[in-house]
This record gives sequence, C-alpha cells and structure tokens, in this order.
Amino acid sequence: MKNDPKRFGASPQCRLPDIDASLKEIEYCLDVLELDGIDLLTHYEGKHLGDASFAPIFAELNRRRAVV
Repeated sequence: MKNDPKRFGASPQCRLPDIDASLKEIEYCLDVLELDGIDLLTHYEGKHLGDASFAPIFAELNRRRAVV
C-alpha cells in the first residue's frame, strides 16, 4: 500500500454493534493509521444498517466524509 497507494488501499471493519468501540476504531483508523475508509457488513446481530441504533456511526462517517 505504501509503495503503490493508487493501486492498493486498506479499510478496516467497524466493531458493530458496539457503538463506542466503533467510533474509537473509526477515529484510530482514519486519523492515526490514515486508512482509506471503513468497511461495513449489511447487518450485525440481526440489525440492518438502517437501524436507529447505528445513527451515531453514520453521523461520524458523514461528518468525516469517509469512504464506506
């Protein structure tokens, strides 16, 4: 990735459904590691991404204009 950033990238998965851990992971991965974005699965423990409990995650990703 370091040798050819236009060809390779990296994006970790959030630790959903743990909202607090996911917010910390977003901050660390985007600010410290300077990764390209965040991966999300379609659902976590029976909750789809549209579930209201995930709103803080999407608010943070939108604030950062992150690639998902």
